[in-house]
Amino acid sequence: MNQIRAETNYCRSSVVSIAKEAGAYIILKNPASRVCGEIRRENHITVPKVNDPDPDEVKRFLSFMINNPSYSPTIKNIFICIAGTGGRVSEISACTWDNVDFENNVLHIREGIR
Repeated sequence: MNQIRAETNYCRSSVVSIAKEAGAYIILKNPASRVCGEIRRENHITVPKVNDPDPDEVKRFLSFMINNPSYSPTIKNIFICIAGTGGRVSEISACTWDNVDFENNVLHIREGIR
């Protein structure tokens, strides 16, 4: 469905309506998502919360990356951008020059690589 939306620029509801008219079966939500939550509750399983990294950890990591000659400049720049924006690898990797607003010093993160 996302591919159709990207190619046609139609909204989600339009794509769903067209697909239904064509007789296609579309799963709109993960059918197992509620089941997983119920299983965790029944078995008293807690999912650890991921905390933001400590700023000192980020500085040490970036220092290591920048000073390590085994990483290419591209990889170093991706990690610097991730640390500065909080974007995911796929989101940063999908950025093009069109995403950069040089006048306002803003990087627009619109979507990730599919």
